[in-house]
Amino acid sequence: MAADGYGIAAALLFGWKRFRANAGFLLLLGLGLGIIMLVANTLQKTTLVSPSLFAITYLITLAINAFISFVFVTAALELHDYETVDFDDLTRALPRFAQFFIGYILFGIAVVIGYLLLIIPGIYLSIKLFFYMYLVVDKGINGIDALKMSYNMTTGHFKELFLFLLSLFVINLIGLLLLGFGMLVTIPVTSIAAARIYRKFA
Repeated sequence: MAADGYGIAAALLFGWKRFRANAGFLLLLGLGLGIIMLVANTLQKTTLVSPSLFAITYLITLAINAFISFVFVTAALELHDYETVDFDDLTRALPRFAQFFIGYILFGIAVVIGYLLLIIPGIYLSIKLFFYMYLVVDKGINGIDALKMSYNMTTGHFKELFLFLLSLFVINLIGLLLLGFGMLVTIPVTSIAAARIYRKFA
């Protein structure tokens, strides 16, 4: 990625600046969503003895995880385009969550199948399909079309996107290792950085 404001370092710096300017809101948002996810995961573990209850709580947890991704993607796009975000911005996007969830499930299935086929296809698909989530929120298209569009729009950019997404993975891993609290910073920063790269291709 060229150093034109859309390179890896430039995108991450952009994400950091947007985060710093809205740190209070984003930290509060991340803390709230983190608590919800923690409760859902704890509830799921308590139902391991009952297959039927576990299936129900698994689906609930899956939906919650998808919702958390949806919220951060929505916030990232708002912060990228308008510099600020509030709860009204997030609630206005809610009608698009159903299609986001469909894309989330299909993305997960495709990547899992890819990883079962000797890992490399899974890595390839996770990169090619990554922008589906931004496309659903940004353009309001359905989950299937978003996956197709992401696949097409990333053609010819695999290497640079691989390096970019690898950097996001490492940053969020560091956040996770800091007792998880570091992710209150790293997830918003990397989400905004990804929105920056998305705008390069969209």
